Amino acid sequence: MKHLGSPVVDAFECLRTDICPYFFVFVFVFFGIDLRSAQRKTALDAAIKAQSVLARSAAGGMGVDRHLLKLSGLAREDGSADALALFDDPLYARSSTWKISTSNVASPWLSHFGFGPVCDDGYGFGYQIQDDGVPLHVTSWNHSQETVTSQEMYEGVSNALEELRSVCTEY
Repeated sequence: MKHLGSPVVDAFECLRTDICPYFFVFVFVFFGIDLRSAQRKTALDAAIKAQSVLARSAAGGMGVDRHLLKLSGLAREDGSADALALFDDPLYARSSTWKISTSNVASPWLSHFGFGPVCDDGYGFGYQIQDDGVPLHVTSWNHSQETVTSQEMYEGVSNALEELRSVCTEY
């Protein structure tokens, strides 16, 4: 299996960035009732710091999902019924399906880009981090009954990014 991604992780096969639990806390704090922007900024800073640690670990091949992916492959090669029971479990399959798949387009010369979803009811986000903004491209499958349109998702993410910008510039 070939991974197409950031050069920092190209040395490792089949990588995904781990999800930072601090971002779940941040989302709850950010959208909490009657919270001041200073509290939102503190929660964002904590999430960014924790995600940076996880990203460095993932770049070193230390992500849990990578180990499970390798163990799954070994179990399939070996044919171990006990091990395959875990990897064939519907809950394992569900937890391995990424509803949001992202890719940073690092080249400043690309003005048109995209990134597709990896499951029928998911979204693909292509984005560029630039000095003056974050161009974003959102895709989803038209035939999925479980997603809002790409345009609706784009508008929601754009609004959230604008809110983040206001919190970051205020504090």
